Amino acid sequence: MLKKYYEKCTSTTQGIIIEIKPKGIDAPTIIKVQYEVNFVIYEIKETLKLRSEIIKIGFLPIGQIKEPKLKKYSSW
Repeated sequence: MLKKYYEKCTSTTQGIIIEIKPKGIDAPTIIKVQYEVNFVIYEIKETLKLRSEIIKIGFLPIGQIKEPKLKKYSSW
């Protein structure tokens, strides 16, 4: 069933981030995105995942930097 549905999803569209809810250090941030297809407005919520990268001086780790990482998303 889902495979047939995904075969129909062949276009892309742009969306607007309408809400960002930070949940704290130990909980993920949630973003809400709004987009339009065929004059119908949709909203989806997505958990913002962070990718950590270690900062080093030579071989010595001195910290880390976290960057947001969003997956390519298809809404049903």
